[in-house]
Amino acid sequence: MNKLKKIGLTALAGSMVATAATAADVTVGAGWSLSYTGVDSDEQGGTASWSMGDSVTFTTTGELDNGWTATAYYELDDDVMDDQKLTLNMGDMGTVVFGDGAAGGFGIDAVKNFVPGADTPAYTLGFTDAAYVGGAGDTGNLAYQLAVGDTGLTVGAEQEVASAGGYSRSMSVKYTNDDLGMSFGIGTSEIAPDNGSGGNTEQAIGASYTMGAFKIGASHNTTDYGSTSTNDIDNQYYGVSFAVNDDLTVSYGVLNNSIDTKADDEQITMMAASYSMGSISFSGYVAKQSSAAGTAGSDDIEKHITMSVAF
Repeated sequence: MNKLKKIGLTALAGSMVATAATAADVTVGAGWSLSYTGVDSDEQGGTASWSMGDSVTFTTTGELDNGWTATAYYELDDDVMDDQKLTLNMGDMGTVVFGDGAAGGFGIDAVKNFVPGADTPAYTLGFTDAAYVGGAGDTGNLAYQLAVGDTGLTVGAEQEVASAGGYSRSMSVKYTNDDLGMSFGIGTSEIAPDNGSGGNTEQAIGASYTMGAFKIGASHNTTDYGSTSTNDIDNQYYGVSFAVNDDLTVSYGVLNNSIDTKADDEQITMMAASYSMGSISFSGYVAKQSSAAGTAGSDDIEKHITMSVAF
């Protein structure tokens, strides 16, 4: 009898595993990129001329009995599993995300940049020393987002549950109207609020408007470093893009970084373009930095091009 029980339980367990496997969709994606970056001799920090990127992603998605959707995402980057994310989409009740090495993106990240660009945003370039808002970190990031009916309004919040100096938290409200071609959002963050200086406070507000092939956008973000620092930063970022056709896009953007303790504002101007043909895409930019880190007369120029292939 015990043997029969064991056989029955083994068969039941096997059928459950098989059922779970057939109920889920597993997707494997891969890609690589080759980049060249040219800089002035006085480039701050220095940048390698040639670089490469490679990534393999694994995504498993399955629908539960109640209609909710559960997704697990893992990314293998340079032989390291660096981004992992679990998502539970509960339909009208919203979406919950837990990430390790990857933030949910529902806090201030969702509204920190409304500036269109054919390549990477200006605030990510290597030669800027000014901080740009980023919200709660990605070490144990718990996030939630709710779409309010069909109004175009979404609200989101996230918290870094493994943060030193207290739980970092962030939230956002965003409105999008595709018929009018407009989008608007505001957000705020408290970063490590229990540390000695009271933590950092971030604020973000921005909007974008699309008219035909043109899109314009602007963002204003601030970072307050608490009671022990006077290096608070204001970022003013604005730009425009033009879709020449379905494959080619060009853009122009300007980023001003105002640092409280500096007499001059750092400014970055950037022209970019991107072109795609099937699974191969090309993107590049030319960017100029003036008054680096608020120091008058300290200027740099960076030129960059990337070829990417997705499988």
